Amino acid sequence: MAAVPLGSGGTSGAADAAIRKIVAAENEGQPAPQMAGRIFWSDAYKERFVDRRRGALAMTGRTRIAEGTFQKIVRTPVRIVVAESGDLAYEYEAAVLTIALKDGSSRTSDVSLVRVWQKNQGEWQLAVDFAAPY
Repeated sequence: MAAVPLGSGGTSGAADAAIRKIVAAENEGQPAPQMAGRIFWSDAYKERFVDRRRGALAMTGRTRIAEGTFQKIVRTPVRIVVAESGDLAYEYEAAVLTIALKDGSSRTSDVSLVRVWQKNQGEWQLAVDFAAPY
């Protein structure tokens, strides 16, 4: 497997803007486009390395998210770096996750994410997510 050059850590203005537009839509409740074999890794799940095609996920009590139901996540991209090829990028983001608890209250948790985006037939799609609470 060959390494993909990321250049000097700069960004492509068009790619950066396109990914930020997808993230803004996610904050409005629209799911991001995803690669068919998207992988998700999170400390909040018993199986931290998850292929989402397998169905429902079991959460751990480590982050106490298991006590409630996902309500929303607000994402803020901090940095987006695009490969010189223009078809692969990574994004570091901070996010605030809100969980609706069974007692009617809600709980928020700060989360850090690194997401890998791949351009597929002209569209940026999520390939990998790595998430961890602070």
